[in-house]
Amino acid sequence: MTLFLSLILSLTPEAEFFETDIVLSKIYIAPEIFDNLLKNPLAINSADYDDLSLIPYLTPKIVKAILNYRQEHGKFKNLNELLSIEGIDQELLDKVRQFLTINPNPVKPKMEIH
Repeated sequence: MTLFLSLILSLTPEAEFFETDIVLSKIYIAPEIFDNLLKNPLAINSADYDDLSLIPYLTPKIVKAILNYRQEHGKFKNLNELLSIEGIDQELLDKVRQFLTINPNPVKPKMEIH
């Protein structure tokens, strides 16, 4: 899944931002983009570099480390495995967990009709 999202990574004097823009770790992200990431978390086992780069708080170095780890160890079984990657601690994991998923299509419980 490739998301087309626009991130503004640096400010210039000419740049204009609305009061509704959200500032996360020196990355300026529009509220609709932030909301989209919350509603549609990225599947960590299929996300590529560009996808993972959209996640607030993840630096390019950490994104590369995630991809290298996945290549060397196979698919992640749970998000806590990210703690095995240098540069990711519990604090960072807690911040990014909401934007990531293991299962891209969570199974919804079937409703029984009686």
